[in-house]
Amino acid sequence: RIASTSKDRNIIVEDYPLLPTRRRFWEYVFRAVDPTGTSGMLRSQLRIIHDALQELAEQPLGTVVPADFMFEQLQPNLVQQGILLRELDETIRKLDDNTPEGKLKRRICGLIFLVRKIPREAGFDIGIRATPEMLADLLISDLRNDGSDLRKQVPLLLDQLVEDGILLKDESEYNLQTKEYSDWDREYRNRLSRFKEKTAEVHSKRNAFLRAAAEKALKNVQLVHEGERREKRRLELFFGEEQPTVNDETVPMWIRDHYNSSDKAVVESARAAGVDSPIVFVFLPSGNATGLTLQIERFESAVGTIQIKGEPTTPEGEEAKKAMIARRDEAARNRDELILEIIDSAKIFKGGGAEVNGITMEQKIVDAGNASLVRMFPDFKDADYKNWPVVITRAKANDDTPLQAIKWTEETKAHPVCKAILKEIGSGAEGRELHKKFGAPPYGWPQDAVDGALMALHNAGDVSVRYSGEAVPAGKLDQTKIKKSEFRQVTRVISAREKLALRGLFQEAGVSAKQSDDLEDKSSEFIEAMLTLASRAGGESPLPTQPDTQSLIDIRNHAGNERLGKLLEQEAELKKVAKQWTELGELASKRLPLWKTLERMLRHAASLPGVDEIQSSAEGIRTNRLLLDTSDHVSGLVKKCAELLRVSVTTSHGAMKSIQEDQLVSLTKSDVWGKLNADQQASVLGSNGITDVSPIKVGTDEELIRTLDSIPLSSWADKTAALPGRFSAALAQGGKMLEPKLQQVRLSSGTLKTPDEVKQWLSEQESMLIGKLKTGPVIVA
Repeated sequence: RIASTSKDRNIIVEDYPLLPTRRRFWEYVFRAVDPTGTSGMLRSQLRIIHDALQELAEQPLGTVVPADFMFEQLQPNLVQQGILLRELDETIRKLDDNTPEGKLKRRICGLIFLVRKIPREAGFDIGIRATPEMLADLLISDLRNDGSDLRKQVPLLLDQLVEDGILLKDESEYNLQTKEYSDWDREYRNRLSRFKEKTAEVHSKRNAFLRAAAEKALKNVQLVHEGERREKRRLELFFGEEQPTVNDETVPMWIRDHYNSSDKAVVESARAAGVDSPIVFVFLPSGNATGLTLQIERFESAVGTIQIKGEPTTPEGEEAKKAMIARRDEAARNRDELILEIIDSAKIFKGGGAEVNGITMEQKIVDAGNASLVRMFPDFKDADYKNWPVVITRAKANDDTPLQAIKWTEETKAHPVCKAILKEIGSGAEGRELHKKFGAPPYGWPQDAVDGALMALHNAGDVSVRYSGEAVPAGKLDQTKIKKSEFRQVTRVISAREKLALRGLFQEAGVSAKQSDDLEDKSSEFIEAMLTLASRAGGESPLPTQPDTQSLIDIRNHAGNERLGKLLEQEAELKKVAKQWTELGELASKRLPLWKTLERMLRHAASLPGVDEIQSSAEGIRTNRLLLDTSDHVSGLVKKCAELLRVSVTTSHGAMKSIQEDQLVSLTKSDVWGKLNADQQASVLGSNGITDVSPIKVGTDEELIRTLDSIPLSSWADKTAALPGRFSAALAQGGKMLEPKLQQVRLSSGTLKTPDEVKQWLSEQESMLIGKLKTGPVIVA
């Protein structure tokens, strides 16, 4: 990357005596050895150039600055910054023993240090290596005379330096050696030696690298099915000796290599597969087999050395690790280049054995893949329209001719796509099954083509659809539901006369169907209306059992023309039951309220004499479900029960009113009551809950029940029994108003059988009353 270019002629005079190639070399070295940027400053660079000019100023034309001159200038700073280890610095300095040979050895080692510092990662590698040839070129100062001499001397001196333990040789390259690096190198060499015996492991790793490289090279390759849609297809890679099967939407590519097979075997497989096979047959040649094996061994040995040595704790160890990482990366880079050469040299064959020619492997793969698409999906052309999404949109809008979007004006089911789908549906198929079937060879149809065709067939009445057990009306099939929907082919055709009959049938249940209405939608309304009529025609006792509607539910489970045909088959029976259910429902709406009234009355009359007969009759109606019988059994029972209740409640009301009037007369005759003014009397009556007995309404059955709901029969006796106590309390309260110390006392009760017992009781009451008088007047309750 720093080699001479034609542009160098424009600057070579200004650069002299620094050659453009060496100036570029120095620029990379500056960046590599000067992480702080101190030496890379313009002042430092000018100083190095100035010193070089000063040293060479008196030399004849043709003398240039050698590449290692920078090392001599930077050496003190490199040691000071820790970039050049002191051990290496001392080793390099001691090489110069004031002889031409010693000086050249020092220069060689300094130059090797600079070369090995330049990064070799992808994107940064300039291709400079510490080989005898490159080192000699970089050391030349006298362009006329140094070249041939240095090219002879440098290899010899390098061998001496290796023998003296100053340098290490790594393949064709050299590196400075420290004691620490020597240990790392020894571990590396031992591993490399052992690895050469592990042929099976090398074979396995080579297979893995070849596979990974093939996958990487082909991962972005896309096949496009030629046509209106330009449908994209994928490649699927297969490795090994077993031939792949063709049963997917992907184009199979069978890759074999020289290390496990032969080009002859690959060609024979392609010929045996035949010209109709969509498999792409790939053969990877051996390439530089020896070199690839060596680079794999070097890489694995370096990786193992780095792992076993762990993290260094000294600067020498850090340098040794960096050198080993560089060795690993170099091996990986060389390995990948050799593998890439193999991938680029791949031979591609189509089914039948014809080789595919092309400039790049990618182009050959695309050409072979496109040929495979034609073989794999011969029926793709039938669905090759870009307007299938428009078909879906029109079908959702309940359009009868959605296929016009793909310029099809004939009958929907006659389109090749629809015809194939109808044939596959037969007596039933799920959407996901249809997607799988027609997405695979020999069709390869896109999902929106299958969905559009299904929706068009549904709208045309050629297929029925059920989703989650429910029939889907035409125009209501959502694309998201297709996978889980069940499709069935419809063969039933509804004539104009049958359509008229259906509209008449629907009218029987109160469903109006105009000529422009969708009969399938209206059939759903009709079935729901019939089910509602059935629910009103019966129920829990005393209503009769609800009519059996299973036949209607079975019909509802069909869709499209199938459902309409089933309705026509039962037209007469459905008309008959529609009338019956309507009449029963109307009768139920009249008699149910009367039955509810009877039930309420019986609850109030449960304890009345004479009610047993009424209850028995009502129980018979309930048990035998006679509410909707031809004869009305309920009205007479309501009348009888109402009469019983009306007599009872009016009698109870009269008794209560009579006792209250008697108690009120007694109260007004008492001395105490007469001494109270009107306000005091009203206050006493109010505080004791004594009010006028309100009149009751029992003229109608509803008034009677409302009266009983507010005051049940059992409450009348309690209210009446409580009246004497309330009036007694009122008298006592009035007495206290007049005499605050007045005491209300109650005489004890008991059964007296003899005159003596009477005398004894009177004596006890007398004693109690006399005792009470000590604290105030007494009023006896």
